[in-house]
Amino acid sequence: MKKETFISVVIVTYNATRYIELAIEKLSAELSARYKDYEIVVVDDGSLDRTAEAVERLQKRLSNIQLYVLGRRYGDAIATIVGLDNAIGDYVAIMDAETDTPETISVMAELAQNGYDVVYAAATGRETQQKFYDRLAKLFYNLFQRFTGNEIPEQVSRFRLFSRAVVNYITAVNDRHQLLRVLPAISGFSHTVIPYAAKASSKSRSLMGRIGEGINVLFSSSVKPLRFATYTALAAGLLNLIYAVYVVVVALIKPDVAEGWVSLSLQSSGMFFLISLILTIISEYLYGIMERTQNRPLYNIARESSSLVFKRKEELNVVDKS
Repeated sequence: MKKETFISVVIVTYNATRYIELAIEKLSAELSARYKDYEIVVVDDGSLDRTAEAVERLQKRLSNIQLYVLGRRYGDAIATIVGLDNAIGDYVAIMDAETDTPETISVMAELAQNGYDVVYAAATGRETQQKFYDRLAKLFYNLFQRFTGNEIPEQVSRFRLFSRAVVNYITAVNDRHQLLRVLPAISGFSHTVIPYAAKASSKSRSLMGRIGEGINVLFSSSVKPLRFATYTALAAGLLNLIYAVYVVVVALIKPDVAEGWVSLSLQSSGMFFLISLILTIISEYLYGIMERTQNRPLYNIARESSSLVFKRKEELNVVDKS
């Protein structure tokens, strides 16, 4: 017997013609076999190939597929937000159509119905080349916990499922695209983690891109880096004062003091480093303030379409997110 729970699955695609049709067919078969009501929300993140056309072909023969084509490439975070903004299910899963397994969604939904608001999926059998990124991720999680006091489960992937309460919380946050990965942890929603066997991915993410994303999350989720800059500036000022007193004392005691080129150089270089560090932190916060005060739309949907058949959509009771 099919379950009455309404499941939404958000998929972000970019240049995915090689695998997208088969992946959605498998996902649709899995969802239709288990759930009476479901939808697949596909967000095309400005693909340069014919990914959108491939999904539109599927819409003619498969039910409950929504397609949103963005005007340009915005990145995974904003594209995922587009999906969350438009998903209407009781539970919303975010998955990678290339690597994540549709069968895992029902397991995640079962756990969510048992009381967990967030269900993370942790990929097993990670490749050797991922170990370096895993260590970086662990460092990020430790820093995040120190800065915010909140804990993120380690080794979790982007494959996760949210309750409607979590989705409503995320979509109400102004800078949700910057904090998407950590918003459930910040909010304190109950969570659990399950393992799953992820497929190999053809996509690669640059090291600098991952570091940049981590820095952006840390600076967006906590004011502690700014407080650190304050303490650093105060300590630097005290050290300068102590050094000035030392110079005066030496000048009074020793009449033949040689010019201190080495100490002056070390002092100058150290102070320039501290000033640069402080300016970097301040500039990050100013960047966030500027982005939030420009009052621009977060994204632009160039076009959208739905399957020819969307079962019971008119009967659904959607929670107001305002």
